[in-house]
Amino acid sequence: MGTSLYAITNSKLTGEETDIYFDAVLEKFRGLNLSKSYFNAGGKRIEDDTEYCYYKDIYDYYPIDFASPSSYYFSLYKNIGIIGTIYRYHLLYNADFYSDDGWYVTFRKDIYNIIQVMGGTEIIFLADNGYTDGLSYYLECLAWEDTPYEIIKEKMITALIKPQLFSEHYKKMRNKSIDHSSISEFIWDDFRDLK
Repeated sequence: MGTSLYAITNSKLTGEETDIYFDAVLEKFRGLNLSKSYFNAGGKRIEDDTEYCYYKDIYDYYPIDFASPSSYYFSLYKNIGIIGTIYRYHLLYNADFYSDDGWYVTFRKDIYNIIQVMGGTEIIFLADNGYTDGLSYYLECLAWEDTPYEIIKEKMITALIKPQLFSEHYKKMRNKSIDHSSISEFIWDDFRDLK
């Protein structure tokens, strides 16, 4: 089982949103024109034919889950937004990711554009499946339970050594890979250079 790469953002909902609002979010998401292809484990390019859509639980208003044929999907909760990806968390600690400036830049712009659609302004990267020194706790036990982004960020700042701005992490990782199972930092981005 791999450890998936997620991002949380500081988007919020009021609880008063209607289907008209979510239809508009869906149209903005569709309008980003994100790539609909990816490479499978065998290196073959796959075109995804998933429809853009959103789902609401009939028993509980949140989360509102948005699906797409791109490498990203997201969920809107009342106090937080969560972006899922097809990528693995170790990607952030792999020098090959940063050696292709085009791919890194495109990935970052995609995430920025998605959080704008969601109503967020910054992200923190998280992982699932537990072995990344507790990062999965912040996703699985806090974010998925609709804990506000600001509270999660403060808990992470208190518990981990330091937040690492994604653009600074990028410079550090250009020429090396490190074991992400023993990290004591978290990677965040406020996209200040893209605003």
